[in-house]
Formats: sequence, structure tokens, C-alpha cells
Amino acid sequence: MDAQLLIAMLSLTVAVAAVIVAVAQVRRAAQLASHANQISVVNGLISEFRSPTFRAALHAIDRQHDSPPDNGFAGLGPAADSAYTACYLFEYLGQLVTLRSISEDIVLSLMATHILKVWHCLEPFIIGERHKRDRELTPGVPRRFLPHFEHLVSRILERRRADGSINIDEVPLRTLAGPLAAPSVKRADGVV
Repeated sequence: MDAQLLIAMLSLTVAVAAVIVAVAQVRRAAQLASHANQISVVNGLISEFRSPTFRAALHAIDRQHDSPPDNGFAGLGPAADSAYTACYLFEYLGQLVTLRSISEDIVLSLMATHILKVWHCLEPFIIGERHKRDRELTPGVPRRFLPHFEHLVSRILERRRADGSINIDEVPLRTLAGPLAAPSVKRADGVV
């Protein structure tokens, strides 16, 4: 092999290696930017969840509603504003998850219990609101109401069927002494 060919091959190898390193750096920078965006969304989520307004909305929704759900959220009376407050937060979170702006794992591990609780309390009224919109909205206006909230509920239920649960209490945690075992429950037959 002559020296010029050897130098050309060496130069080509260095150039390819430089391109590979540059691509890896760009990918890593994109991952870091994505994580930084998720941190700010999670911070906002936690702040909103801890706000007195949102906590009051959850409390108002949690009560028994005697009105028929046929009128949608209007049937909730004074609790309608609370229902909108909670449902729209979960709807916006569902949109962020669907668009992959935030990790589904983060949202579901933080909020699965509250998402399911609100859905369970309001599902008849959400369905009633959908039917009401079908009757009242002008043709051509989208009639879907809270589809991304429903998507989150669906994902929680799918994951629970697949792995039993996604409750934070069942995530294997480590302590300084080693793995933190889930609390064992003794059955009536003596099996732990």
C-alpha cells in the first residue's frame, strides 16, 4: 500500500469517527433538553396539584352527586366549575403525553390514583356532556369531550392489567440497607 492511500484511508476514518461523535452529542443534547422540559412540566403539575384551588376542586368532585348525568356538567350545579378544573388539567396532561412532550411514566406514576378517582366520579357526567354536545353543537364542530383524559384512564387500566399495578407503593425501592420489600400480608391459610 502506498503512503497516499494510507493517509487517505486514515483521514476518512477520522472524518467518519468525527461525524459519529457529533451525532451522538446532538442526540444527547436533545435528550437533556427533553428532560429539562419534563422537569418544568412536572414542577408545574405538582404546584397545581398542591394549590388550594385544585384541592378544593377535587374535594367538591368527591361528593355524591344526586342529579342525573344527562345534562352533562351542567347537572353538577356548583360543582361544575370544580369538574372543569380537574378534568381540564388531566385533559391537558393527556395531550402532553399523547404528543410525547412529557413521559407517560411520569404522569401516571404521579397522578394515576387521582386520574382514576376523578374519572370514576365524573364518568357519567362526561358521557352526558358528550351526548349533550352531540345534540347541541353546530354541525362540523368537533364533539369529542376530554378524549385525552380518557386516554390516560385507558393507559392506566391497560398497564394495571399488564403488570398488576403502577401504584407508587409497589415500585421496588432501595434503601440504604438494601431493597425495600413490599409489605407482606399473611393470608388466612398462613401463607405470606
